[in-house]
Amino acid sequence: MSFRKYIIIVVLLVACGNVYAQQDSTFTIQECLDIAIKNNLQVKQSNTNAQLANIDFRQAKENLIPSISANGSRNYSQGRSLSATNTYVNQSQTSDSYGVNAGVTIFNGFSLINAVKSASLAYQAGKMNFQAAKDVVTVNVITKLPGHIG
Repeated sequence: MSFRKYIIIVVLLVACGNVYAQQDSTFTIQECLDIAIKNNLQVKQSNTNAQLANIDFRQAKENLIPSISANGSRNYSQGRSLSATNTYVNQSQTSDSYGVNAGVTIFNGFSLINAVKSASLAYQAGKMNFQAAKDVVTVNVITKLPGHIG
């Protein structure tokens, strides 16, 4: 009887279990290019460099903005001191301090303007390097396709 149960269990498991084989899938050229560009390290690195150049460009533009700062403080002290009549007196003292600072560069030999131009050109170069890295990957993928002559 146990042998029959064993056979029935094996038959049920085989009948109920679905075996999935890897399907032969094909990709379009665009899908191949998208996957290659998304996973290529040089493309990722050039994209990161372009983003860093963009941050530098924005910072150079913001360096043209005047600076302003404000502060405030309050000090409270309490204690006991000796008076002129040679008696002890309890005293408390409060002091406040406030300040505002502002700064603007009137003229510094066009160094801020030139820094903005330089950062802008570096950002444009970073974008072009990113596009060039994508183009190299595209050419490599297309030339490695099966059936490609050359």
